[in-house]
Amino acid sequence: MDSIKVLEEIGLYKVSQDTHIEQKYLRYMVDGDFDKLNRINTLGFVKILSREYNLDLSDWVEVFEDYWIQNRLNLEEDDKLFIVVDSGAGKAKKRFVFFVVILFLIIAGIGYSVFTKENSYSNNNTYVTSTFSETPVVKETQEEISKLQEEQEANTVQQIVEPKQEEILDVAPQEDINVTQEAVVEESSAPISSDEQNVSNGEEVLVTQTVSEVFDNQAVITPKTKLWVGVIYLDNFKRRSYLGEGNFSIDLSRDQIITTGHGSFKLEIEGESMEFSRQSPIRFQVENREVKEISWSRFKELNRGNPW
Repeated sequence: MDSIKVLEEIGLYKVSQDTHIEQKYLRYMVDGDFDKLNRINTLGFVKILSREYNLDLSDWVEVFEDYWIQNRLNLEEDDKLFIVVDSGAGKAKKRFVFFVVILFLIIAGIGYSVFTKENSYSNNNTYVTSTFSETPVVKETQEEISKLQEEQEANTVQQIVEPKQEEILDVAPQEDINVTQEAVVEESSAPISSDEQNVSNGEEVLVTQTVSEVFDNQAVITPKTKLWVGVIYLDNFKRRSYLGEGNFSIDLSRDQIITTGHGSFKLEIEGESMEFSRQSPIRFQVENREVKEISWSRFKELNRGNPW
């Protein structure tokens, strides 16, 4: 027991600084005030002091253990330790149950949300589709798609109807194509009428002209580059076509529809001119001596559903 007194000689404050054991517990140990000490913690203090100062505190420990056996405080200490461990396990179990409940609520919420959306879509499918199709963005997209389809179809038609070189009626030398329309007509042979395009077996053979006819009441297309023009008369649905770099005349006295290979040209009507600068084909309708631009779909409608 006397070995514990060495701590007083060293100084309880100094021992506390060296071992990090609170000074009050050191005083309880030196004074033998066992009822104020925790059994497990105290045995730990003994190991620290023995190692730090090379002390033999076995006699002190024996007296300390006898005190705890006689006063049955060891059982109380064991109960406290057991309670502490059980409390931690209970908290862990509660946290686990809480986590499971939260996870279940999240899954249930997601499932309910998906079910609600599906049910809402099923009940309002017609309304949503109608509303969606009427939005400005959808309308603009549909118009762009329609334009692209028209250009693609028109380009296909142009490839079909543009004749091969040997099919072109060579009525004037190539170097005379760009001269004025009146001079070209004088030098060329008589233009081919639509009636002359009917041949044997009742089939129509379209002959593409390199020189346009001239009419009393006319509009004139002046291309910027070589241009193909197709005309369909609405009174008999006869066709005529032109391929060249010279002017092309439109007979305003007959109702007709017109399509071009590209949209880079000038259109003159009774002294007024309009400039077109497009890569895609342009279509016109001549009605009551007036010329107006029409859409690809309108052109097909007037042509009884035919692209050309």
